[in-house]
Amino acid sequence: MRSGRQKYNVRASSLPPAVTNGDSRYVMGMGGTFVEVTPPSRIVHVEIFDVDWTGGETRVTTELTEAGGVTTMTMTVRYSSEAAREAALTTGMTSRMEMSYARLDALLAA
Repeated sequence: MRSGRQKYNVRASSLPPAVTNGDSRYVMGMGGTFVEVTPPSRIVHVEIFDVDWTGGETRVTTELTEAGGVTTMTMTVRYSSEAAREAALTTGMTSRMEMSYARLDALLAA
């Protein structure tokens, strides 16, 4: 995935296309649509991958809550089926997501 900042208008409803290959053996592309944007606390979007291994759209809800000067981000991902969820979990994506969030924590702490 290319690093750097990307700007886009969430009110335009479409997610910008994303392509990543990271340290994996294949390239993965995805796109989607914003369903709900409630600044500054909630974003809901659906995403679909170029190679539709999830069996349809995946719905992602991101919520930001603040308590005692600390902001907590909660992301809920709903797959089209239990089988799609299980397939996603076997990809190793959870450890890669955790690495990304650790990098975000470090960046915000700087």
